[in-house]
Amino acid sequence: MKKMGATIKKTALILALAAMVPVSGVAFGGHWGGGKQKGPPQEAIDACKDMSEGDTVQFTSPRGEPVSGICQDGRGGLIAVPEGGSRGRHRGMGPGKRIDRMAKKLGLTEAQQEQVKAILTSEREKVAPLQQQIAENRGKIRQTIETEPFDEAAVRTLAESQNQTRVELVVSRARTKSQIFALLSPEQRELAKKLGPMGEGRHGHRRR
Repeated sequence: MKKMGATIKKTALILALAAMVPVSGVAFGGHWGGGKQKGPPQEAIDACKDMSEGDTVQFTSPRGEPVSGICQDGRGGLIAVPEGGSRGRHRGMGPGKRIDRMAKKLGLTEAQQEQVKAILTSEREKVAPLQQQIAENRGKIRQTIETEPFDEAAVRTLAESQNQTRVELVVSRARTKSQIFALLSPEQRELAKKLGPMGEGRHGHRRR
């Protein structure tokens, strides 16, 4: 009876952590070694969570290899595309083009563009180690769950660490957006609110 209870407890914890443990898929565009399964791996999706289009991220491929990619717009949301990869019209989208798009939509002055560039550069330096830590913890969580006997305390510790790192990432993103918003004129702020993040409209639909 005790053994059955322990098994149920283990299963419940694994299910609770399911969102944090990616399912290894075969990536799009042949960048992950081919295969029959279509669509990006979960790692490429998770890497762009709470990020913006054009952000550079680091994550671990299904093969366990470190990958540097750029968050690009997919039909279902942002996806980290390995550098040098292609996603149609968004190929090569990087921080520079991100600033260019923002400048065009909001009518940024040259001075504002330089300030935005400095803010984004600083942010990338701050979030890079956080992204790397998330990728490393993801692998540790998967490995710990698959290890017998099941170590619930170890999984909890890793899960709590992962959550805290994600919190820091969200805070960094929010701080950066606030700093950029502070540079805008009242008219630019109103326009930015209407456009929303990454060119979304008021109702959250992406502009085409």
